[in-house]
Amino acid sequence: MWYRRRFNKNGFFILIPFLAYGIFYLYQQYSIHHRLDNDGVEMTGYVVSTEEKYLKSGLVVTQIQYRFEVDGVTYYDKAIAHTEATYKLIPRRPIQVRYVSDDPTISEIVGNETSINWPMVALLVLTILAAVLVSIGVMVVSGVVRRLWRGRIGYSGRTFFLNT
Repeated sequence: MWYRRRFNKNGFFILIPFLAYGIFYLYQQYSIHHRLDNDGVEMTGYVVSTEEKYLKSGLVVTQIQYRFEVDGVTYYDKAIAHTEATYKLIPRRPIQVRYVSDDPTISEIVGNETSINWPMVALLVLTILAAVLVSIGVMVVSGVVRRLWRGRIGYSGRTFFLNT
């Protein structure tokens, strides 16, 4: 069948949903950091617990659970330690927390922000997207050329036609 042949030859179409999910995830992370930077309110929170997690790659990361209170409601969140100061946190110790004023479920520990170079991430995503689009264009052009070569598409002057 034609769709199997095309799918087998052009199997990288499987990567397109993963690329779309990656772009969506990066946009979501960017919007969270943007909201924290623009609408963030700092207050004192408390470390609930710290836990070392051993990853399959052999790395050890410190996960910090913290809590803070806004308008009488206590919110809990977790963060991975990114700086030397956050590795040494102990339970019940006060910390500075930044949260989004209209959505306190979005929060971070002040001084533990990840340094993501968003312009470089955007350039990387656009480069990958351009590579996929160029690959699709090459496949379409190569299919037309292949059909021309095999005589399935005829050409006369400025007109293409199908040979039957």
